[in-house]
Amino acid sequence: MAKPRVIILAAGDGERWKNFRGTPKHLTKVENKVLLERTCEQFLKYTDDVCVIGLDNRYQVEGTSLYVIKAQNTHWKDASKFLSSKNLWLRDGRTILVFGDVYFTSEAVKTIMKNNDPFKFFLRTGPNEQTGARWKEIFALSFDQTMAPKIGQNLLYLTSRGQVDIQAGWALYRYMIGTTANGLFNNPYFIEINDWTEDFDFPEDLEIWEAHRARRAENAAKLA
Repeated sequence: MAKPRVIILAAGDGERWKNFRGTPKHLTKVENKVLLERTCEQFLKYTDDVCVIGLDNRYQVEGTSLYVIKAQNTHWKDASKFLSSKNLWLRDGRTILVFGDVYFTSEAVKTIMKNNDPFKFFLRTGPNEQTGARWKEIFALSFDQTMAPKIGQNLLYLTSRGQVDIQAGWALYRYMIGTTANGLFNNPYFIEINDWTEDFDFPEDLEIWEAHRARRAENAAKLA
């Protein structure tokens, strides 16, 4: 069986990040470690086939392959973060698409890498009391070779319908699971991750997360 390929998507324009702390969000330090380097190291524990989709050579991480995006396809809108890596999706094995602006716990990475279903979304269905986040989030998508063509076709279809101007991940999720009367999360096509794993889209996302981590450390010190 072919080794799984992990593709870390880190070529977004970072407009919402506004160069916070003088660095792209994928390269910002979280708990004294560059976020992208941390994520690469975590997934390299499970496979030696890790690719980074980045903007320039700053995104090169030891042990991984870097693919620099020279120009985004504007027609793809928000789906470009997925479709820009489409030529790297495995035809004879499992592909795992990982958002590069996410802090993953070791437990979350293990959950993602141990799954062997035809396709699976890894997400949070709502707020997170630990991190202080108020929204649902998608963190990763895993699929085998039987589903790779369909996922690509679905993204192109949603693009043609103008349904991926924003939040392409959620548009794809809704389309893949189908619309049911039972709601968005009553289906077997996702695994919930609701721990310290968090997506940093805006500077305040990181600041809130850091404040909650500091509070946890303070409480732990009081109990020690």
